[in-house]
Amino acid sequence: METSPPPDPNTRIPAVAPPPGSWDVHCHVFGPTAKFPYREGRSYDPQEAPVENLSRVHDTLGFDRGVIVQSSIHGTDNSAMLYAMAKSGGRYRGVANLDGTEPESEIARLHDAGVRGVRFNFVRFLGGPPDLGQFQRAIDAVADFGWHVVIHAHGDDLIEHEMMFRAIRIPVVLDHMAHPDVQGGTDQKSFQLLLDLIRGRGWWTKICNGDRVSALDFPCSDVLPFARCVIDADPDRILWGTDWPHPMYRKDREVPNDCDLLELLYSFTPEPDIRRKVLVDNPERLYRA
Repeated sequence: METSPPPDPNTRIPAVAPPPGSWDVHCHVFGPTAKFPYREGRSYDPQEAPVENLSRVHDTLGFDRGVIVQSSIHGTDNSAMLYAMAKSGGRYRGVANLDGTEPESEIARLHDAGVRGVRFNFVRFLGGPPDLGQFQRAIDAVADFGWHVVIHAHGDDLIEHEMMFRAIRIPVVLDHMAHPDVQGGTDQKSFQLLLDLIRGRGWWTKICNGDRVSALDFPCSDVLPFARCVIDADPDRILWGTDWPHPMYRKDREVPNDCDLLELLYSFTPEPDIRRKVLVDNPERLYRA
C-alpha cells in the first residue's frame, strides 16, 4: 500500500496576506489513529494530520475559516472530521461521506455540527466510481437541509456520467477543475463540458491542485489558462483550498509549501475583487457562515 508523504511542517508566511475572512474550503484531517483508525481496504496510508496542525497552517497563512472534507481514508465514519470541527470552536465547516442509508436524524446531527455537503469520489485511483444508487439516495437525503454535493472526478468521468450529473437538483461543487490534462489545451471536450456545467447548470468549481496537474515547476504557468477560463465562466461560483496535507502527492515532486499554493492562487487572481470573491464572498455564501 502506498504511504503518503507528510506535509511541509514549515509553512511560510505569505508576503501578501489573504483578505480578512478568507476560507480554505478543501483540507483534510487524518486520525489520530489511536482514536480514529483508518478504514480497511483504503487505497493509501496517510501520515496523521490532526486538527491542531491544520489550525497552525491556517494561522500562518492568514485564513480565518476552513472546510474539512472527509477523505476516503476514514470512509463514511465521519468521527475524525466531527471531532476536528468541534475542537475548532466553529472555525471549520465540514463535507461528509455518506452511503445513502443514514436516517434523517443522523443528517440533522451532522448539520447541527456544521456539515454542509456530501462528497463522492469518481476518480479511479480512490476506488471510484461510487455505487450510483447510493449516490442518488444520499443526494435525495440531504436536499432538504440545503446541502451541496462535492464531486471528485476526472474529465473523462464528466463525459461518462454527463446525463446523470446534469440531472442533479442540488448545488454541485466540482473538485480541482476535474484534474484537466494541461497538455490537451482548453478546447478539449471534457474541459469544455466543465465550462458548460458552470455556465448552464450553475456548478461551483475549486481552482486548486494546479500544482498536481502542471507539467512545470512553480509558478505552474501552464495551468493559468485553465484557471482563468473557469473563473471567467462564473467568478461568483469559484472556490479554493490548500488540499492540506496533500494526500497521495505526486511521486516526482516534493510536497509543496502551502504558501507556494496560495501564491499560485494569487497568479490566477491578480484582480483584488476576484480574489476576494474566491476566498471570502463565495465560500461565505455557500457555507452559510
